[in-house]
Amino acid sequence: MASVQSFAQSVAEAFTTSYPYLLAFLVLHSVGYFYLKRATAPFLASVDLASYAFFVAASPSPFLVALSAAPFIALKAYLKKKKGKLNFNKKVYSLSLVKNELVSSFKQEGKGVRVVGKIEPYFKKHLKYNGKKILMDPVVACGVTLISGSSGSGKTEHVKSLIKQDLETGYSVAFFEYKGDQKLVREVREYAESLGVEVYVLSTDYVDFNYDPLKYLNSTGRVEALLNTRKWSADGSDAHYRTSTQLLIQKLVSEFEESHDESVENYTLSFYEFVKRYNYDRASSDAYFTVLKILELILTSRLRSVWEGTNEKDFSFSLDKQFLVIFSFLSSNKELANSISSFAFKDLLDVGVSKGFATEYLALYVDEYGSLENSYLIKDLIEKGRSCNIQTTISLQDVNQVVINTNQAYLNSILGTINNFIIYAGATKHTAEILGGVQLYEIEDVLLNLRKPYKGKAPSAMYISKYPSINKDQSVDVFKITPYVKKSKFKEFKASTNPASAEQSRHADEEESSESVGSVTTSAVSKHTSQDVPDISPEVKDVNYDDFI
Repeated sequence: MASVQSFAQSVAEAFTTSYPYLLAFLVLHSVGYFYLKRATAPFLASVDLASYAFFVAASPSPFLVALSAAPFIALKAYLKKKKGKLNFNKKVYSLSLVKNELVSSFKQEGKGVRVVGKIEPYFKKHLKYNGKKILMDPVVACGVTLISGSSGSGKTEHVKSLIKQDLETGYSVAFFEYKGDQKLVREVREYAESLGVEVYVLSTDYVDFNYDPLKYLNSTGRVEALLNTRKWSADGSDAHYRTSTQLLIQKLVSEFEESHDESVENYTLSFYEFVKRYNYDRASSDAYFTVLKILELILTSRLRSVWEGTNEKDFSFSLDKQFLVIFSFLSSNKELANSISSFAFKDLLDVGVSKGFATEYLALYVDEYGSLENSYLIKDLIEKGRSCNIQTTISLQDVNQVVINTNQAYLNSILGTINNFIIYAGATKHTAEILGGVQLYEIEDVLLNLRKPYKGKAPSAMYISKYPSINKDQSVDVFKITPYVKKSKFKEFKASTNPASAEQSRHADEEESSESVGSVTTSAVSKHTSQDVPDISPEVKDVNYDDFI
């Protein structure tokens, strides 16, 4: 009897000294019950066994803790097997996630390699890639990338992140933006300036450079650029009118070049003056007024200073240094955006083919491409840009926007030419079926259940590439990802600015502009506009989900 009492007393003493360790283990262990559908069995077992071994070793009575805790581990293993089917709509925790995160933190990307995002597995076979970085090297980037998603899905933040990476790499960037987002323009511009990159901005509110896109094109290029400023019917119903306009433009360009040598100071402006004085015949009157309207739309707009050469800086895609050039237009100025884009795209491709760029690659971004009246404008860049090291990235809300402006055959040809797809939330069932046809797996359900950024939570997207860099056993990479959002240096750059100096400069500008009210010239308007624009948008803040990457 005494021995039994002695044993009970020793057990009680052991429990008294060891129960905090057992309690701590149970608290940590119980957390795992909330993750039965978000963590793999090996991951849960590893966490439990590691904590089990630690608390057993640390306890003054290891045997008692080991004996008491073992049933709880067995219970969790049983529940995981019976009810723990993984929910791939949320982040999944696995041993491969830990491994891939560690590799990502120590491995350095090569020069010019973009970080696209990190893999979120959406079925069991992808668990081994959980958390692995998706990287896009320069060769893959030249294969053209399409980013699609509804408004607010996160695609513009992703475009901004890619631009920042290209600027840091040392590549020149051409950014065409068709929703007039001055906040976006301001952040990208100031990020480039913080890196010491020369920036050129042309928008409906602000312009700071001179540009003559027709000057260095050959005759054929000039004709195509002028012809494509107008939207033509995709079904050929206006083919006769289009042909007559093309013939007239060819005649105008030929006669102008005969009477003007290559040293003409401003080709675009001089050509406009020539067209205004041109004696056209009655049969070509419709085509003539179409060409005249095209030129007047560009040259009599608020952007006139670009063509007159009254700004301080001159821009050309053949500059011998790294640059960022931004073309920004409001969605309501479709005709103006279409006309200038036609000139700039043709000029960009011509420089790439004939001369090349000062930096090894030039990154071209076209945000809200679906807003363009003439979707054919970028066709040559998509098809030929790779050969001259142009990394083209197109962003739009829905691929069906291309069909509206063109036809289904054109969309099919575009999807066949584009090699990389990043698809954000907002895809309809029809769109999912179209995009699902460019790769091997049935991913329509995944596309329809992508999430938007909300309350600090990162968005999800689908990444499809015809250049397999992850799963090299297949002919295409297809992964659900958390997009990478690069942390901005913008705040650091802004912090270095002296607010007092900025305020004094602003007052000085206001006084200068008020003195010239009685003499309003084009250059004065341009100068006044350029000084007002930097203050029209609120201070830019980083998106709050970039820490998820």
